[in-house]
Amino acid sequence: MVRARGSLLLVAVLLVAPGCSGSGSDDASPSTSAPTTTTTTAPPRSEPAEWAAGFCDAFTTWVGAIGEATAALPDSVAPGDYAGAKAAKVAQLDAAAAASGALVDALDELDPPDVERGDELVADLQDRFDGVQASFEAASADVAALDEDPATFQAALAEITDRIADELTVISSAIEELDATYPSTELASALDASCRP
Repeated sequence: MVRARGSLLLVAVLLVAPGCSGSGSDDASPSTSAPTTTTTTAPPRSEPAEWAAGFCDAFTTWVGAIGEATAALPDSVAPGDYAGAKAAKVAQLDAAAAASGALVDALDELDPPDVERGDELVADLQDRFDGVQASFEAASADVAALDEDPATFQAALAEITDRIADELTVISSAIEELDATYPSTELASALDASCRP
């Protein structure tokens, strides 16, 4: 359902709960006032094309921020400068986590798409995206805690990098599975049109 070619799909949307209003009277005596009615308002929904456009804009911004964070890594760190390598990697991971949080915030502003089980779809996507942000944050903390011992630093850094790549692959696969769980040809078409490069 959510397709962004060649990239991990990350999205989180908070749902607006329906509101109820109304009042009654506890007075047992007859009343000549008009009867009171209770109104339930359905949570707002976005047209699929509108939601897709908002998602794709936010996702494109996220991809750009991740690219900038990666480009900001030094082309080379001086041999033996383990502190510099560690600081550069922490900065990259912190920027990726911040960009992920910004994407969550941007998508919080969107009402869920007006398709069958659209609210469940975005709740599941939110769970996946929260996992991605948490992976970046945990990896950053792990890199910051690395011992700068030349005998172990490179291997430990590679292990953390491999771990986050594996975690993101698992999350990406879970997001792709949402296509089968929440099938909507209308939303899929809107996403294909909006996210096309």
